[in-house]
Amino acid sequence: MIGDSLRREREKQQKTIKDIEQGTSIRALYIEAIEKGEYAKLPGEAYTKGFIRNYANFLGMDANELIKQYKDETGQAEPTQNIETADTSAYTAEKYEKPVSVTHLESGSSFKERVAEARDRSHTGRNLLIGAIALVVIAGGALLFMDDGSDSNQPSQTKAATQTETQNTQKASNATPKHDGVDVKVKFNARCWTEAKVDGKSVYEGTIEKGKTMSWNGKQNVVLRLGNAGAAEISCNGEDIGKAGNVGEVVSRTFTKDGMKADTSDASKSGGQSGKAD
Repeated sequence: MIGDSLRREREKQQKTIKDIEQGTSIRALYIEAIEKGEYAKLPGEAYTKGFIRNYANFLGMDANELIKQYKDETGQAEPTQNIETADTSAYTAEKYEKPVSVTHLESGSSFKERVAEARDRSHTGRNLLIGAIALVVIAGGALLFMDDGSDSNQPSQTKAATQTETQNTQKASNATPKHDGVDVKVKFNARCWTEAKVDGKSVYEGTIEKGKTMSWNGKQNVVLRLGNAGAAEISCNGEDIGKAGNVGEVVSRTFTKDGMKADTSDASKSGGQSGKAD
């Protein structure tokens, strides 16, 4: 059993559970649950795999082999989708683990290409809006200087038309282009276990160190699961949302083009248990 392997290696290195807790920031009760094979006491599937990986890396064991053994023990089928992994050095925690990242979410279209495409569409929309405003301003100016022989007879009509054009120009100027996609940026003020899904695809899983800033872009939605919600300060499409929750709280947040949807706490899914997951 995985727990037996980790416990034997820990005892071989003459380390206590407290040593593991201090070295990995995994709470002692979770470490004990892993060693006993009591996975139901852990916050969730993603956290369980992340804890096992961190624990194994800290002891210098083969984390991938232990994750495979965990899947065998819990009867999980191997994934059928081929996911290419990119250079994750920019997001790798300083000590013990490598988070999961993907560069190709759809065949023939890389993640970076889809982000660039979304930004191009956004720029195009803004250019069209600016062009429309310019045409309205020119049309309003033309009305002021146009002399068709009827201005002297109908001054009130000309004034009304000018006011209408001015109002239309002001409305166009105040219009704000909608975001063609979801752009989520998170600044971490403390270590936090994080899982990110973009348009239904898992693109990141790991512990992010204090002071790091991460961003994810999607067409439909971005879903974040955070093991220490009070450590994450979030903005969506340039709008500051604030902290994701309380310190030590395990939460799930969903972001769409319209901003953050109704919040769902992961703690309620795991029997009301919440706590620092990293």
